[in-house]
Amino acid sequence: MNRSRLLLAPLFGLAVLALTLTGCDSGGMGTTDAPPSVPTPDAFELNTDLFSTPTPGSSTAAKTGEYAHFTNAALRVWPVSLLVKANLIIPSAVTAAALQADPVVEDGTWTWDATADTLNQNVSFRLEGTPDGSTVAWSMQVTAPNPEQGEALEDFELYTAETALDGASGSWSLFYRIDGERTRVLDADFTVTSDTQKAITFSVPDTAEENAGDSVRYAVDGTQRTFEWTRVADTGNTVVTVMWDAETKAGSIVAPAYNNGEPACWDDTFQNVDCTTS
Repeated sequence: MNRSRLLLAPLFGLAVLALTLTGCDSGGMGTTDAPPSVPTPDAFELNTDLFSTPTPGSSTAAKTGEYAHFTNAALRVWPVSLLVKANLIIPSAVTAAALQADPVVEDGTWTWDATADTLNQNVSFRLEGTPDGSTVAWSMQVTAPNPEQGEALEDFELYTAETALDGASGSWSLFYRIDGERTRVLDADFTVTSDTQKAITFSVPDTAEENAGDSVRYAVDGTQRTFEWTRVADTGNTVVTVMWDAETKAGSIVAPAYNNGEPACWDDTFQNVDCTTS
């Protein structure tokens, strides 16, 4: 019995050591066997094209008459959307292109190198993702001779991000070169469950010279769309909420400076309707 115990002791120690080494190796292989999921391009999406089209009817009817509710929603949604969307063109294009590229891994960091055709130019990019536990740290570097915003970009870190391993939730910060300086222009937090369930909040950094602290929350819930614009002012936050159905086009607006702050609705022909029957 004593001899058996003496033999079992070192065998047990070797087994524990083997399990320990296997566990360490498995942990290391977790960062090199398969690449993390690229951040979803939906994290750079804001689809408000409904409000880009001219309002039906005469200009007088559109502004003050039977189409007033939709028109006043469009006057708030579309200008703000244009400012946000202009910043998203390149990051959306290069992130989508990364999904088609084959990554390589070195020292625990995955890299996607390719080009994307956007703004009538080829934008080359290098996306790096470094897994760390349950999250991934991302860095997107681009070369774009003629970006929509700011100055020409050469091996420029366009955005940084931190996402879950599946790339479907997280946050990012977007940068452009303005007056020769790398400038943070937009932040976002996002959760994309599916094509029909997502929420993204775009925020202007507090360091921005204009509109600092303003935000836009864009949400998709089935066919329902929500655009919530929060504007920071000296007197406090002003919130405009516009909701619509992507299929029927009917919707509503709630804005402090319109209709006494009460909901105002339109139907599938963009005409004003009572909100209780829309």
